[in-house]
Amino acid sequence: MSRQITVYGVDQCEDTQQTRQYLDDMRMKYHYVNIENDDAARQWLLEQNDGKQKTPTVDLGGLVLSVPSDGELEAGLRRQGFLSRRVDWPAGDGMNPDDSQAPGNTAG
Repeated sequence: MSRQITVYGVDQCEDTQQTRQYLDDMRMKYHYVNIENDDAARQWLLEQNDGKQKTPTVDLGGLVLSVPSDGELEAGLRRQGFLSRRVDWPAGDGMNPDDSQAPGNTAG
């Protein structure tokens, strides 16, 4: 299984732009393929979507998502191991179990 993230889309598609922005914001490395310039990629996308051109279609190392929301994309990234499954608690917010100031934690 490939450990690569590939986004198949079209430059003018707002959903493609949103998915790419989300991945950029998460500092995820990915390969972008504009299906208007790649007939083989366009054919692959159509095969994944029952003959429909749904953009973006994202391949997360074998898990294929069509027009994913940010939440679906994040869940897929976690499922495929691109993101940690561990909850990242902000320090000092009172909710981090390792934070000595969290409710229920006692110092000393």
